[in-house]
Amino acid sequence: MKINLPVLYHGTDLRIVLMTEEERKTFKEYCKKVFEYTWKLYEKYYDEILSGKFKDVLGDAKWHNLCNALTISSANHNGNEQYQYDSFHLTTMKFKAENYARRAFAFGEVGLAAYCMYDAALLLNFPIKEIEEEANHIVRFATDYGNAKPVVFEITDLDVGLLEVERFKSLQYVIDIFGNKLGDIDLIFHYHGKINLYPSNAIYI
Repeated sequence: MKINLPVLYHGTDLRIVLMTEEERKTFKEYCKKVFEYTWKLYEKYYDEILSGKFKDVLGDAKWHNLCNALTISSANHNGNEQYQYDSFHLTTMKFKAENYARRAFAFGEVGLAAYCMYDAALLLNFPIKEIEEEANHIVRFATDYGNAKPVVFEITDLDVGLLEVERFKSLQYVIDIFGNKLGDIDLIFHYHGKINLYPSNAIYI
């Protein structure tokens, strides 16, 4: 299938790119473990927290961060395709990739959600000893403000057979609708293959 794709964009933190593949895999496992464990701590309070529970203890900022993290976690556990982390997320909109990059300081979206849920759990005195070791890696990464480097990569030459479009039936369906205007439409793609990101190609923001 021959499809002419526009340039797609991926936002991340350069520190993640500079890791070895094994280091990224290990760190992602840290994030997943904390993400899963802390969700179980909050799950039964989900509706109450979104309605204001713990706001007096956490303060406005950390309560809002927790609510955002729980919304992401709930969507992930309910199978929402937008919040699954087994693929490479790309967008047609450079400004969106820039926004993603700015939120990658805790190792991407799953790391940020894990960080915010763990941070709140500390203040709430929830039982978190079982994940302290993994969480400490995330906390150090997320709070290393001086070394955070949000960057965007332009992505081309993809195997379209490994590419899915979020909220649409298929890539061909999107092509049939938008044709050559694809690059002007706000779309999110999930790529189920490997993409090599080279630091020399990073666009700093």
